[in-house]
Parts: sequence; structure tokens; C-alpha cells
Amino acid sequence: MFQTKIKLRHLQCFIEIARERNVTQAAQKLSTVQPALSRTLKELEDELGTRLFQRTRDGLVLTEAGETLYRYAFNGMQQVKEGLERAAGEGPGEIVSLGVLPNVSRRVLPTAIADFKKAHPDTRIRVVTGTNADLLIKLRAGRLDFVLGRMADPETMKGLSFELLFHESIVFASRTGHPLAAADQVSLAEVNAYPVIIPLPETIIRAELDRYMISNGFPEFDDVIETVSFDFARPYVENTDAIAILPRSAVRPELEADTMVMLAVPSSELKGPVGLTFLPGHPIRTRTQRLLGIIRKIVDERRVL
Repeated sequence: MFQTKIKLRHLQCFIEIARERNVTQAAQKLSTVQPALSRTLKELEDELGTRLFQRTRDGLVLTEAGETLYRYAFNGMQQVKEGLERAAGEGPGEIVSLGVLPNVSRRVLPTAIADFKKAHPDTRIRVVTGTNADLLIKLRAGRLDFVLGRMADPETMKGLSFELLFHESIVFASRTGHPLAAADQVSLAEVNAYPVIIPLPETIIRAELDRYMISNGFPEFDDVIETVSFDFARPYVENTDAIAILPRSAVRPELEADTMVMLAVPSSELKGPVGLTFLPGHPIRTRTQRLLGIIRKIVDERRVL
């Protein structure tokens, strides 16, 4: 039988370090100092006889043993916390935390949450936006229940599971009445004659766009604005001759309202999988499952695509 001197404080420290990926930041969250937290982590690793983290340029990363311990420790601590709150009558109600990419947050999520809230007004929904890389870091740290967005590259997806919902195209969009709007076919050289709004370098859709550009012998545009903000891109495109390269679902309201149009740029290969990303072993509670069910139903009914 496994005998251990591990105490609750060891697990609390370990979980916070895994979340922050930095001992100093974790110490601040726990209102302690970095040397004390480092000693606690060393005690835990010595007791288990294995390393739980490895250092990288991006911070501390869980080893295989660390990932295993994190899944069990996080789940156990969450259940203890919820049990104590409910026993004391102080529980704030269930919280569903999810990460979402900007294009999906505009179309899929508002409809899904509105439907969910009709049945569960007491459940707190925590929506976190950001780049895919940022959201997956939070997912691995247990801060998110799932991520809704485009699938990352295979290397980034290691240790995660992905459920496909639909494939989404990236389109070249301009204002209605743009000089290129009526053309039967538009080349990348013609697009290059105007300012072009493209995704940020660290995003998945930017990587897809870069591959498309290179494969078509046109590595980059001359006049570029980089952003993932649709709140910026929409009015900028509608009031200038700029062309935005965006996921189709992000500009669907403008396309339907005829304030923006899709240019006839041959780009059928600019299509990628969008779905749900999970951390295996992370608990999917009942309310989270219900929200996931609503998202799947909306996609199946094609109410937002």
C-alpha cells in the first residue's frame, strides 16, 4: 500500500503552480513567497520520487507524471471546495467556464447561452476570449471547462481531445460597392492594391492564410493591418476600400444585411475544422454537459452557420 507524507498544502501549491506555469506568480496568488513555494514543490517531488514540471521558454510545463497528478488533484480539490461551500450554505451556484475564439463568440455562443440561461438562470457563465494558444494554456491549467474554436495544429493539440462541429471557410470581404465587388474572379494581386486586414501572426487562421498565400506564389500583402477584432474590422471595411480576410461566420450578419460582400477570390482550400477542445480527465459537470448539448444542437440545426 502506498504510504505518503503529502499534505493538503502540497497539492494546493502544486495546482497553483500548474495554473500559473510560474512559481513566483503562483506564490503571489497563494500570498506566500517564491522560496517557500519552491521548497513545498521539492518536498512533493521528493515524496513522489519524480519530477512534476520541466522548464521551457514559455514557463513551467507539466511532465507526464505531473499531468496525471494534476487531473486527480484538481478534480479532488474542486469536489472538496464545492462540498464545503454547499455544506456551509455558501456555494455561489455552478460556474461554467469556457474559452472561445472571436469569430465563434459572435455567432454560435450568444444563441447557445441565451437558450441555456432560459433553463438555468442560476448558473454563472464565464466566457474567456483570446488567441487559441492562450485559451489552450488556460484549458490545460484547469481554468476552462472547454474551448470552442478552430482546431490547433497537431503539436499544440497533444494531450487534448477535439470534437468536430463543422468546417468553416475563410473569406475575402469588402464593403458593398467596392471596386472589386462585381468581378467574377479576383486575384491576390488585385486584392494587394488595397489595404488588407489579416489575422494576428499567432492565430490559427493566420497560419492557414500564410500557407495559402505561399502556395499561390504571393507571400505577403503590401498594406496590412493585423487584428482579430471584428469590432474594429467591420466599421473599417464598411467605410473604406480595405479588404478583410476573416472566417465566414464572423461576417455573416454583414453579408446577410448586404453591408459587406464576399469577393470572388479562389480560396476553396481556406477551410478548417471548428469544434470543441477538452482536457481529458477534467470533470465535465452536468450544467456544462447541458450547455455543450445546446451548442451541438444549434450547429446541427445550422441556426448560426
